[in-house]
Amino acid sequence: MQDIDAFFKTNIMLEEAIKDIGNKYQINPKDELWLNNSIQSMNNKPPVEICEKIYDFSNLHILSVPLKYVMCMKLRSGREQDIEDVSKIITKLEIPSPKEFSDILMEYKFTDIDESLILESFGKAYGMEWLEKYYIENIESLFSDDYIEKKNNTELDNDWNDGNSDWND
Repeated sequence: MQDIDAFFKTNIMLEEAIKDIGNKYQINPKDELWLNNSIQSMNNKPPVEICEKIYDFSNLHILSVPLKYVMCMKLRSGREQDIEDVSKIITKLEIPSPKEFSDILMEYKFTDIDESLILESFGKAYGMEWLEKYYIENIESLFSDDYIEKKNNTELDNDWNDGNSDWND
């Protein structure tokens, strides 16, 4: 059973109600509540203007963020399960490249993301062959000029594979 992450103000009465509902329907994951706001410790509250209202009652308003925003929040966490989820979202949304993914991150102001997590997510989404091809086709935009120059001037032969190259100088 998975939990539901949400942004909300909590108090003891609300937590008890969430716990009671979880116990009644046996939906509380081990050691946590089925509905919790622990996501607030890793992410800022999403801007209301990007949210879609999915339920609107007199005393309860439930908003949902776009799937792209969920993807950004999951990537920020960097947890293994979240990276798996990000790769599935990449596939579902048919995001064609890390460049387009980076544009989404910028759109939602997620500027503190480790780029290696983006590449890892794409490798899981489209496979390592796809990722290798992407690296080859985009090497000049992925690495510094010094790295590319050294790569172009160095023969990648068995010495390099054995760790005996001059790349470590």
